[in-house]
Amino acid sequence: MVRALCALAAVVSCLLERSYPRHILIYGLLADGNRIAVKQLLHKSIEGISEFLNEVTLLTALNHPNLVKLHGSCVEGNQLSLIYEYMENNSLGHALSGKDSVTKEKLTWPVTLNICLGVAQGLVYLHENDIIHRDVKPDNILLDENMVPKVADLGISKLLSYGRIRNPVLTNEIAGTCPKADVYSFGITALELVTREKNSEFILNSEYSCLVEKARAYMKKGRLLELIDVELGPSPADEALTILNVALLCTHELVDRRPDMSLVVELLEGRTYYQDLLNDMDMDTLFSKPVDRGETSRTRDETSIQPAVLKREIEEVERESETS
Repeated sequence: MVRALCALAAVVSCLLERSYPRHILIYGLLADGNRIAVKQLLHKSIEGISEFLNEVTLLTALNHPNLVKLHGSCVEGNQLSLIYEYMENNSLGHALSGKDSVTKEKLTWPVTLNICLGVAQGLVYLHENDIIHRDVKPDNILLDENMVPKVADLGISKLLSYGRIRNPVLTNEIAGTCPKADVYSFGITALELVTREKNSEFILNSEYSCLVEKARAYMKKGRLLELIDVELGPSPADEALTILNVALLCTHELVDRRPDMSLVVELLEGRTYYQDLLNDMDMDTLFSKPVDRGETSRTRDETSIQPAVLKREIEEVERESETS
């Protein structure tokens, strides 16, 4: 399978190419007319190889409508490539940054609500398989032609137990190894989606240190709905308040007071009312000034992996997936 995909990659007609600090993303057309996305690593470092194998291992074993599909991988010489399904509308981060005005215009309120729910459902699936994503953010949420969100980039994900996923090469650091770290990151992502503001761009703001602190202040003043970006168009107050309050619950300073992702889905679907959780909560802790939790910091596995070993590992993963 690896060799076949390397051959396919050689006949791709490049439609678009984007460069990033650590990889190149190529949108291509195969000889049979199918479109794909190819991510080529720029630096074959120990960390990059580990993340590459990690993503191949996990995405080969997993399948969910809100998780990006990996069509294959290629190890050829010094080049490592991952071949994904083509995402018509790029990433959520690309749209929110204003770099893709066409996709941004598609982010109406109903679409925004569906994106929040879809990402939450994708994370529920990962957590049910004992996997922590550890890097949930708009840039790692891809959007297909129907604006269906797909959680992507599992390179630094953490597997809590082996289960049916064999031979993982996973990061072994402590930071971000609790599922509630994903919950916190989801809360920030939801806030950024409905406010069109970035949590990290508040550093120089004299009034609020981050978007989470601003949202908590507006909640305390009873002005939460003022945070909704006007470009989203008309938004039902009950739905808007649900997303905002759920985001604040997800970013609670006390880890054990954050809902798990399955409860987040229930809240977004209206099967559980967020006010019931707020009534049972110590509001002083919710309104406390947020700090940098360091829950998604990246430290790497230092184990060296040779190319020949890497190729054998990938082939073994694919054989086990085909027979399972």
